[in-house]
Amino acid sequence: MFFKGIFLILILMGFGFLFFYPPLFLSKVEFEGHSYLSKHQLQTFVSPYLGQNIFKVIYVNRFKYRLAEAFPMLSTIDVTYGLPDELYVRIGSKKPCISLYREDQHYDLLAQDGTFLAQSERPVVGTVRLKGVLS
Repeated sequence: MFFKGIFLILILMGFGFLFFYPPLFLSKVEFEGHSYLSKHQLQTFVSPYLGQNIFKVIYVNRFKYRLAEAFPMLSTIDVTYGLPDELYVRIGSKKPCISLYREDQHYDLLAQDGTFLAQSERPVVGTVRLKGVLS
């Protein structure tokens, strides 16, 4: 009975150590993969998470959901911990299907489901080229 009590106390101390040990505070998030998003857009999204405990705040499924909600043009999102204080995010964008010509002489790149991906000065090879309606 005495050893069970000591064992329980050690386990609780271990969990306390994980949640409050300073090196486990998120200091860096690295993105890999192809995306139409700029590094600045991604780092702006991540900035509220920096400095918070990596296990307490960065719940992987919630983080993936919020990232997909903020950027609907992402098709794949894989998040892994890089202990003690890093998070690695591998992303992939949806492929452009339509190049929509605009009056300002730019093309809007759209995915198959109509999601806006990016703007381009030229149409993407292999996409359907459409011209917008003039008003």
